[in-house]
Amino acid sequence: MIADAFENYLVEATAMQIAKECDQDGMLAAAIHARHKVRKTDLQLFFDRANEASAKTWERYFYTYCLIVYASAAYRDVDAICKQRKGGLEDVEVIPHWSRKAKSYPLKSVVFQEPLNLFPGLSTENLSNNRTIIDQHMVAKYQDGTSKSMAMMQHNPQGELTASQRAAQSMRKVENIISSSVQPTTPIKQGVNFETVSTPISKTLGGTAQHIVLNQNIADVTEQYDASTSNAKKRMIAKEIHDHVAALYLDAVALTKAGEEHYDNLLKNYENAMKLTQQSSDIFHIKAVLTDAKQNWATYRAELVIAITRLKDATKDDFPLK
Repeated sequence: MIADAFENYLVEATAMQIAKECDQDGMLAAAIHARHKVRKTDLQLFFDRANEASAKTWERYFYTYCLIVYASAAYRDVDAICKQRKGGLEDVEVIPHWSRKAKSYPLKSVVFQEPLNLFPGLSTENLSNNRTIIDQHMVAKYQDGTSKSMAMMQHNPQGELTASQRAAQSMRKVENIISSSVQPTTPIKQGVNFETVSTPISKTLGGTAQHIVLNQNIADVTEQYDASTSNAKKRMIAKEIHDHVAALYLDAVALTKAGEEHYDNLLKNYENAMKLTQQSSDIFHIKAVLTDAKQNWATYRAELVIAITRLKDATKDDFPLK
């Protein structure tokens, strides 16, 4: 992972108090595995489809926007991706929202490892070929608004449990989840002062799985449009394509809001931890990293939403954009 992205990822892990999950012997090695909230194979398909489309065609715009929206990414100049020559997406440079000092990186080196699409956990099944598109990141949400990741627990087992999953299952039976709002020596019974919920982005992604599948198959719909000689059928297919873009727009808006909530939750955790440790200075620059990332996320994603709005309006009024 790119250094700036990895720093952002570690900061998130720190704010979520992931380290406390690694107290048991043998758990630390499993903790370093990064799980994708949206499986990599689906993102790769959007990347490939965008790369195969000619520059500035509606297909290039559409697949590029799908890639960025569902990867939970935010880049300063998305239009540069849309203008890149056919087959040249591996070379296009982007400035991610987590980039320190606005440094640019090749798109392919960052889009599959966006920090907001990753979380540390026991299972690596979702890295590539898991049958489940969305991998939920669950947390214990406390009454004071703080949260603690439960990603080290067994999650979505398929068939026989792995050794790591068996270890996690045993760990779950004996663990007392402790709120960051109380002294660490005070155990809290599970279910009394917290509830198990999905993180904001995971929760929002839960309603997008069907859209991801439909958007991947939009190429078949456009082929039907091109092959049709009936104006009535063309209008029907054009409306279907517009509906795809409209759904993508709604997902973009919802995930943008979820990303802001994601950073709000992390900042709340950090500020609470600072109170408990009676520290006042941001000696590890955690708050600074989170604050900068949140501000850039909001700015870049707002620009992305505007771009998708333009595509949505264009596919409604004048389709296709060729």
